[in-house]
Amino acid sequence: MRSYITRIAWIWGLSWLVAGPVAYSSFPPHKYMAQFILCGAAGASVGVVLVVLRLYLGWSYVRDRLASPIIFYEESGWYDGQNWMKPQQVIDRDRLVVSYEIKPIIQRLQITGLCLIMFFVAGMTIWRLL
Repeated sequence: MRSYITRIAWIWGLSWLVAGPVAYSSFPPHKYMAQFILCGAAGASVGVVLVVLRLYLGWSYVRDRLASPIIFYEESGWYDGQNWMKPQQVIDRDRLVVSYEIKPIIQRLQITGLCLIMFFVAGMTIWRLL
C-alpha cells in the first residue's frame, strides 16, 4: 500500500512540472498564493486521473476476459475470429484469480478515484471561500 501511494505521489509531483508554470502564469504566487496552490494541485491531479483511469480500464478488461466462459480471439484478422469455450477447470481457476488478485486492484483504483473526487470537491469549496 505504501509503495502505491508513493507512486501516485510521484506522478502527482511530476505533473506539477506542467501544472506549475500554467498556475504561475494565471495566479502569481506573490499575489495569489492560495489560488496558485489550488490551481496547480488541480492541474497536477489531471495526470493522476489519467493514469488511474488507464489502469482501471486495463484491469477491468483483464477481469472481464478472465470471468467470461467464452473467449473470442482473432486468428489473422478481424474477419476470421473464433469463440473458445473454456473448460470448467479453467473457468474455476480464472474466477479464483479474479476474486483474489484482480478485484483488490480494481477496488484500490476505485478508492483512489473516489479520493481524487473528494480532493477536487474540497479544493472547489476552498476556492469558493477565498
